[in-house]
Amino acid sequence: MTAISSIVAIAITIIIIIIAMYYSISIMNKYIELVDKSIEITLNMYEVCIPDVKLLNYSITNNVITFNITLVRCEIPINKFKYIDMIITYQDINNISRIEWVKYSQNCTIGTWCIVDIYQDYLNPINITTQTGIWDPGEIIKINLTTFESIYNVIELRIVFPSGYYTDVIFT
Repeated sequence: MTAISSIVAIAITIIIIIIAMYYSISIMNKYIELVDKSIEITLNMYEVCIPDVKLLNYSITNNVITFNITLVRCEIPINKFKYIDMIITYQDINNISRIEWVKYSQNCTIGTWCIVDIYQDYLNPINITTQTGIWDPGEIIKINLTTFESIYNVIELRIVFPSGYYTDVIFT
């Protein structure tokens, strides 16, 4: 009888271990599902939109290039414009290639870019004076970019957005 009771005790122990493992695996799977969902929610929360613009037209007068661009995707609050850098590559009137970093300013001064007009701004209207509103896709802004030298020919304009993403605008 002792051998049979030992076998029964071992069998019961094995069954208890199997049941415990089953529940442990079940609990672990539920935990893994929760972690997966948490990661997915966190990633969606930090989803980054990569902005892009389209050049509509431009003109050059001395050291000022005036151009209209429209935002293709994303939205940019006007209070973030101070974090938008523009790097312009151009040829001056002496045919010397130049590269200038130009920062945002509410006033159009040398070495800065500024907004001079806004078109089709129906959603979250931009107010340049109070620095409120949002540049939404499809809205057009007219920009004056003032360089230190007179511009003969613009080659390229790199717009670096607050997110760190950039887009290159080619002037033809």
